[in-house]
Amino acid sequence: MRADAVDDQRSQQEQDAPLEVTEATGASAALDLDIVPAGFADIKLPRTADLGLRVELLLEPVRHPAGGAGQGEHHREHVQRDADRNITKFAIVDRFSGEGKIARMFWLGTGPRTPGTALACSMGHDKHNIWVVGSGDDAMAKAVNALRESQGGWALVREDELVATVRYEIGGLMTCRPPAELDAEMKHLYAEGEKAEWMYEPTFSPRWFPGFPERLAFATLTCAPWRWVLVAPTETIPQGFVNVQTGQSHPVVW
Repeated sequence: MRADAVDDQRSQQEQDAPLEVTEATGASAALDLDIVPAGFADIKLPRTADLGLRVELLLEPVRHPAGGAGQGEHHREHVQRDADRNITKFAIVDRFSGEGKIARMFWLGTGPRTPGTALACSMGHDKHNIWVVGSGDDAMAKAVNALRESQGGWALVREDELVATVRYEIGGLMTCRPPAELDAEMKHLYAEGEKAEWMYEPTFSPRWFPGFPERLAFATLTCAPWRWVLVAPTETIPQGFVNVQTGQSHPVVW
């Protein structure tokens, strides 16, 4: 028998063989979230050095044009949220460089209104850094650190208590555990999420819904039709706010 025929036969046998997925396979495929633990101060958004008028960009999620700008509430040296205007804070935590750099800004019409509440996830298309949205800086830090402990997935903090996690042990993006286990964790996450109040304002997308903001996992896409996007900070984009179609960057507070 020719060597190429043997290879063809072996290839067919391999295709016909059942795929075995074990816990060992999942463990070997796990990706360490080698980030610096986020702290309360890391999530804060500082004012600029001068004492003049502060302006912050307000980005609407799942909306490709840049959002409007407005004057927010300030407390000493830090810029604050404004729940009465549906303004919350959103952050991206770099999970690949090992430096744990954080980009943060204010977003309009999403996130929790319930005090001390934050939602974090390591699945964020298309870079898949950690994203977190929250009504309090300490709650956001707690949610991010919960992902660091679980090595990826979802984490929900409500009223300053960690109430739900979903574990994605393969690269922080998926699981090889039995479907029933994942289903139970997701149902628990949704149930706990329903106990919080979530901000909402409609956008151009028909797939942007009120309630639990699961689709924030698509809000940081770096392709068309998205334009202004918050990404992990780099030397060229230190605050992480960039027009992904032109490469133009812009300060978050100025």
